[in-house]
Amino acid sequence: SEPASTTAPTAVIPTTTSRVSWVERKGSLTYQGLSREYLMFRPAHVQATRIPVVVELAGCCIDVAQEAGRANFRAVAGPAIVVYPSYYEENWNAGACCGPPATSGVDDVGFVTAVLDQVRTTQPDASPGPAYLAGYSNGGKLAMELACRQTGQFAAVAVYGATRTSSCTGPPPESVLVMAGTADPEVAIGPGPP
Repeated sequence: SEPASTTAPTAVIPTTTSRVSWVERKGSLTYQGLSREYLMFRPAHVQATRIPVVVELAGCCIDVAQEAGRANFRAVAGPAIVVYPSYYEENWNAGACCGPPATSGVDDVGFVTAVLDQVRTTQPDASPGPAYLAGYSNGGKLAMELACRQTGQFAAVAVYGATRTSSCTGPPPESVLVMAGTADPEVAIGPGPP
């Protein structure tokens, strides 16, 4: 027989075998003087155990409701709290790449961290441990920035259609999956501008 575990996990890992009845909620907060919003999907009933928080960052020019439908984490996730923060002026500030938020100095790393803190505070079954982070395109660039600058906040990061816009000098403690194609005209692979 296997020995009993002496420590309990801080969250239930999402699986595709669970059936979840999801509810949609909207949240808002003021950060850097800007009124910002996020969309959240969670199980209809508070769970008996802590469940993971998954943050999904949309690509440029698509609203969070469209991103939630496109990514559709609810179709494959077990009990979890899935959060879609809204960007500022159709972009995230992920460095030099990123339009008005970058030129205005919008702190999107701080904003996403504040959203994560608010979700953990307001959802009684949210895991206090590291969250999961995913990003597409411009949202993927911000996801990589968050993974670099918010070490320890994320258990794993998945990025699609994006490459880094700045160097990361800290050690990357998270598991990171990055997918981009060489035929993508918006993402430079190898030497050249981001």
